[in-house]
Amino acid sequence: TSYTYGVGATLPTDVTRSGYEFDGWFDNEGCTGTAVTTISNTDSGNKAFYAKWIPANYTVTLNVNEGTINSGNVTSYTYGVGATLPTDVTREDHIFGGWYANQEYTGTAVTSISNTDTGNKTFYAKWAPKYLAFESASSFSIRTHNNSKDWDGTLEYSTDASTWTIWNGTEIASALSGGNHVIYIRGTGNTHITGNIANYWVLGDAASNVECKGDIRTLLDYANPDATVMGERCFINMFMNWNKLLTAPALPATTLANACYHSMFYGCSGLTTAPELPATILTNFCYYDMFHGCSSLTTAPALPATTLASNCYYGMFNGCTNLNSITCLATDISAASATSSWVYGVAAEGTFTKAPSMTGWGDGSSGIPAGWTVQNYGE
Repeated sequence: TSYTYGVGATLPTDVTRSGYEFDGWFDNEGCTGTAVTTISNTDSGNKAFYAKWIPANYTVTLNVNEGTINSGNVTSYTYGVGATLPTDVTREDHIFGGWYANQEYTGTAVTSISNTDTGNKTFYAKWAPKYLAFESASSFSIRTHNNSKDWDGTLEYSTDASTWTIWNGTEIASALSGGNHVIYIRGTGNTHITGNIANYWVLGDAASNVECKGDIRTLLDYANPDATVMGERCFINMFMNWNKLLTAPALPATTLANACYHSMFYGCSGLTTAPELPATILTNFCYYDMFHGCSSLTTAPALPATTLASNCYYGMFNGCTNLNSITCLATDISAASATSSWVYGVAAEGTFTKAPSMTGWGDGSSGIPAGWTVQNYGE
């Protein structure tokens, strides 16, 4: 703050500002000319210096996990500008599932670095195989309820992800691979898999829990799941009463069809985590009885749709006796039977998170569960 004639002073260099790099002291506000580092011992008079700042550059590390970035690669970003992460990323026989900030792929996929972000960044590519994988510690089998084909295209199965056999719905026996018993299934040219309320798949001989991994749309068309279109009752009843099902497949479709997931996990009492449901536009009966009887669920998938459709949530969490957390952003629930009995029999205490503007919820099994704490989303 001062200097003495005959002594001078050294200007500080340990100067910081979030998002910027220090580029020296200057004797004018425009920060032109040569940077000043010291006041000499022959200088006199009061002095004023101005710090020059330049936006910081940070590194970006993208772990592709055996994939390839075909275009749009990002290796750095500048504060105040940010960057968009590449989407043209491929890996043989896999579906790109986005970039994540952790190796466990938890949280929300990251699509960009904002102009207010700071610091070096590392992201990890998430991949799903182009088939549905069923895995268990012990042997098991899968068949359709009637041992015949219910889909309208083709399904194939494998136990080594290399040799594929066309499936006609009869029993498939698992095989040991990498320490687990496995069955892999993929499809082409399908718009529905079960397609009728009388159809479902049967899990046989399962002594241990079974995990189902991958994108459900690979049953419709494994080569291009993003382009698939679900028909009515696409996956209705598919895993009904699979009480050994521990993990559900991903359901990333944002365009739904009537009754597409109707009763899909009905009676799956071992299911501990529900798949995400990202669709914001709903259809009639789309989630009807979807998790009915899933007594091991504690948290519902977030429900982002604001306008409900007829019977869309009917019985959705009926009998989920341990369910204690629901986030529902609906603001229009007037459609016929949209929430009828949807939370019948859930836990006696829990938290219901709603849209701040929504005042039309009632209490009880067709509204907000009695005894639950209500909070506004984002508050």
